[in-house]
Amino acid sequence: MRARSLDPLAAAALTLAAGWGMMNLWWIRAQSTELRGLYDYWSSTLGDGIILPVMAYSLTRLGQLLPPRHTRRGMLTGAVIGAIAGVAITISWLADSDPTPNWTLPYPGHFTAAGWYHAAFMIAALITFTAMFLDLITRLQTSITRRSEVHRHFVVVLAAFASFGALLLIDNRATGSLSSAVTVAGASALLGIALTGLWLAGEKHGQGRRGPSQRRKQPPGGSSDRVGRDN
Repeated sequence: MRARSLDPLAAAALTLAAGWGMMNLWWIRAQSTELRGLYDYWSSTLGDGIILPVMAYSLTRLGQLLPPRHTRRGMLTGAVIGAIAGVAITISWLADSDPTPNWTLPYPGHFTAAGWYHAAFMIAALITFTAMFLDLITRLQTSITRRSEVHRHFVVVLAAFASFGALLLIDNRATGSLSSAVTVAGASALLGIALTGLWLAGEKHGQGRRGPSQRRKQPPGGSSDRVGRDN
């Protein structure tokens, strides 16, 4: 019996509230500042407010559509990769001796309270989404389902990865700082993962559409059932 999973809409709402919602509360409480603020970044507005909730919805829906997992290897591997990436990005922000100041990092090596919350949310999101993504990749490779909904949600997830990576590239273009360089590298990795996954999804979907019966060779002269009826 499959364990009860989180509703996709609930997952999207939770992501929206924990990310964009909480950061807006921190922004309202923040003192007036001339530094770059919440709405100066595409990734913290369009990304956290739309793309991440959509990603959470489709990842959760895919978890419902695909067969139950037989191993947690993909999930555990993804969680480790996400944790390492999140901690590395956070350290790069704090270690940068000449960062671009903003309302969460007003000067080198110092996070505001909102900055620490944002870093914690980013690490949690990277762990969760990367774990879910690699788990679904593992389950997709062993799945024989041919439902187009699986392919559709998988493409949505990949498009979300690519879109968020593109927003990070836009937000961190030509700043020349260490933290920006690490963020840009992470964004490029997201784009690469998305393109690779999109290709794999296309391959899997193409095999599913052909179906096993269409891949089998027919004997010369048609099937045995046809011969039997003609006789």
